Amino acid sequence: MQDMTKLFDELRKKAESQANGSSGGGTGFYSNPNILKLKQGASYKLRLLWITPPEGMNREYPMINQYVHRFWDENAIGSKNIEVYCKTSQYDEGETRAGWECPVCKEMSKCYKEYSKSGSQSSKEIYDTFRRTFRGYVPVYVISGPEEDLHKIKILQYTKIFKDFFDLKIFGIMKSQKTDDGTNSQITVDEDDILGIQAFTYYEASDDSVKTEAYDLIVTVNTKSIPIRGKMVKVPDYKIDFSRKMSEIDFDGEPITSERYLGLSEELSFDQDFLKTSTIDELQAFLNKYVNSETVNEIHEEEANRAEETVEPVVKSEKLDKIKEVSKATKEKAVKAAKPAPAPDVEEEEPEEEKPEEEIESSSDDEDIDIDDILKDI
Repeated sequence: MQDMTKLFDELRKKAESQANGSSGGGTGFYSNPNILKLKQGASYKLRLLWITPPEGMNREYPMINQYVHRFWDENAIGSKNIEVYCKTSQYDEGETRAGWECPVCKEMSKCYKEYSKSGSQSSKEIYDTFRRTFRGYVPVYVISGPEEDLHKIKILQYTKIFKDFFDLKIFGIMKSQKTDDGTNSQITVDEDDILGIQAFTYYEASDDSVKTEAYDLIVTVNTKSIPIRGKMVKVPDYKIDFSRKMSEIDFDGEPITSERYLGLSEELSFDQDFLKTSTIDELQAFLNKYVNSETVNEIHEEEANRAEETVEPVVKSEKLDKIKEVSKATKEKAVKAAKPAPAPDVEEEEPEEEKPEEEIESSSDDEDIDIDDILKDI
């Protein structure tokens, strides 16, 4: 039987390897009812749960750290939120050279290089639209918090700020820092400050028991105002820490049985909804449809020609308009081929899909990065 402490030590080594960039090993985000929605002004005491994935699903880590490339296609038939899952997601190829084979990331790195070199606003707009974005998920038990969430098992959907905190406190990984010569320097963390597996309640197969003593995650949600596109916007400002002492938990007064705990993934639809991958072919198809290289290269050439002619740079790119035009034409062809013409005096309406709110990271580190940092998504 598997020793969980030994397994976690192996995962920690793997996480450190991925963080250093070495070689090696209908979305739930919008529909899963078990997502814990952190409320502004509220404080939470949570217990992280390392739950076992269902048979046949390959998840090693307690949490799901995911990167996506997405585009809101107003002309799409069906869901308008088009997403593909980046190969740099931790459970896929992670922060390894294999993960860096993502064709969308490769194209975005060209755009970022072009913007860094020439100040091309077209390239910056493409990069800002299609670069990878982070989403993290981990099951939690709500020890204290708002009444409607109290003593419930939920899924915490978290931002990059939480990921960096978990990397530091659980895995002992700190973001690498730039040195004067331009290289990355990995900062070491004192072993005594690393919580490791003691940050989780987990199932131990060696004695068929649930280990319920661990450190609690404390989250306070405040707000702050930051400038976005020329306007001051209020965004969440998180204060995150672990408790100073370990404590035992139960599930709302009931003992946690092994049978109940082993069924939590299916009960929450955790792995089914969030452990998603895209093939290289699917990523390439997304790239070809929305960010095809021919159009990107055309924009780069236009920027170069403007520079040679010493003409003022174009502030707003027409790239996204071109994408929408192509998508609209594709949609019209598909509708004509797939649907008969409506009867006279009958007006067909396509139901509107609510556009998701743009994810806002509280950190602005993404803007001052080079090619490797683009893929690391500092």
